[in-house]
Amino acid sequence: MRDSLILDNFFIFDFDLKGEEKFDIENNKISLCLAKKTDRELELIKNKYLHLEELSKLSKYTYTLKRRSFLLGRIVVKKLIAHHINNNSYSKDIKINNTIEGEPFIEGSNFNISIAHSDDLGAAVISPPCIKATIDIEYTAHLQKIDSSSFSNSDLYMFQSILQQEAYVIQTCLWASKEALVKFLGIGFTIPFDLLDLEKVVNYDTDIFFIYFKNFKSVKVVVIKEKGIILAICLSKPINITNLREFAILFRFYINQIFIE
Repeated sequence: MRDSLILDNFFIFDFDLKGEEKFDIENNKISLCLAKKTDRELELIKNKYLHLEELSKLSKYTYTLKRRSFLLGRIVVKKLIAHHINNNSYSKDIKINNTIEGEPFIEGSNFNISIAHSDDLGAAVISPPCIKATIDIEYTAHLQKIDSSSFSNSDLYMFQSILQQEAYVIQTCLWASKEALVKFLGIGFTIPFDLLDLEKVVNYDTDIFFIYFKNFKSVKVVVIKEKGIILAICLSKPINITNLREFAILFRFYINQIFIE
């Protein structure tokens, strides 16, 4: 449990990248943060995490969903970066910007970050300069009306053969995995969807799947399903995550804790 932290409703986890000799000790991990926050909670803690420029930008967002997504994204990723560098007092000074393609990056740092949100859930991942990890998170209920024609029959069949769930759950798994992939590629959904077709789906463990793609052999996506939530993490294929099962156990514990009625 030394690699995890649950504090103030934030769940932070460090993945070890053992076996990757090219990483030095400082860079030998990928860290991930999840949080479920109400609008009121976000407003109460915003001044702790946002600098003046971000607060000014936030003031221009009057639409609740836009305001929520901005706050969730900034707060979760800053909480994660501060943890990663072991300096929790530094959160407010961290500056996040976006490339022309919309990819987030840390000003003055070459570490990679990826941000995702779905309603009141926020997620972020940070990885060393020489490796890249991207993330997506989805509520299955939010994608019940997704157009199934977005996915090939082959993709749907691969998941249906190992995941006996309603069609919208399977489609959410596919959507999240492809969202994580296009973030990894840095292109968004700007390419024909058939180029994102799956090569195979491997059932790694209970409701944990490895997704491999026909046209992008160098990456894989890890998908974890729990309580109507799908988490997808896209990684370079050779990466050896040694504590994935531990993460899955703690992820499920966290999700079940925050959804206790």
